[in-house]
Amino acid sequence: MSETAEGMENIIICNEKIFEKRQFDIKHIVFDFDGTISLLREGWQLVMREVMIESICGGCVPTEEIIREVEDYIFASTGVQTIFQMEHLVELVKKYNLVKREKILSPYEYKKIYTQRLHRYISNRIEKIKSRKFPKEKFILPGAMEFLSRLSQRKYVKLYLTSGTDEEDTRREASLLEVDKYFYPHIYGAIDGRIDIKEYVISKIVAINNLLACERRELLVIGDGPVEIGTGKRYNALTIGVCSDEVTGYAWNERKKERLLSAGADVLIPNFTNIDGLQELIF
Repeated sequence: MSETAEGMENIIICNEKIFEKRQFDIKHIVFDFDGTISLLREGWQLVMREVMIESICGGCVPTEEIIREVEDYIFASTGVQTIFQMEHLVELVKKYNLVKREKILSPYEYKKIYTQRLHRYISNRIEKIKSRKFPKEKFILPGAMEFLSRLSQRKYVKLYLTSGTDEEDTRREASLLEVDKYFYPHIYGAIDGRIDIKEYVISKIVAINNLLACERRELLVIGDGPVEIGTGKRYNALTIGVCSDEVTGYAWNERKKERLLSAGADVLIPNFTNIDGLQELIF
């Protein structure tokens, strides 16, 4: 792993061999949404932490073990669909046995509680964007809008947006931030059921375009979670891990860096401010 040369600031190449041999010809780019492009949901971890601890403890005082296990799981599950996180919550509630069995809710019921609280948490941000009290750029990772604009000008490149957030909310928030135009109609969020939407979208792109048979890699996956990076690696995609500090938008998030490196990211960036360097690297 090495910092790149002049002109490639804020870009760390983790897989130097693939760039030495230029083993790719990118035609399809899959983006994660929350934490990669959108900062609207910054702080979702705090909301989920609160819901999980309350649900596990059932009114009891949480132990250090419970707090640590919840926090570790939330951090490790970034990018996982909410319903799968709530299924894990049910397992934790049963594990610690502080709630009577008949009072344990279903994953969908826990998801409803979490979703309602998260919507209240971010509603003020949404209203301020709608009323133009806040510019939408305040909730977009630095450089992302310009990067998407440049990518959309490349005739042979298709862009796809995926999210573990419900599809209706993903489409609504992408529209609010005015990034939906770069992806339409390829905007995909979680739907009820057992479908892993990121796995589904990436596998469909690969199958429809017969990418596994291509001599050079044509798929690029960009995201801040190990889910999309790991899925991309399984399908032989080039991967860029976004180690975004969602509070400032500019700094490196060191924990994300460690997690995305472990997931197999070929490149690490904190944001999209070095657009020229990224374009040179990818194309």
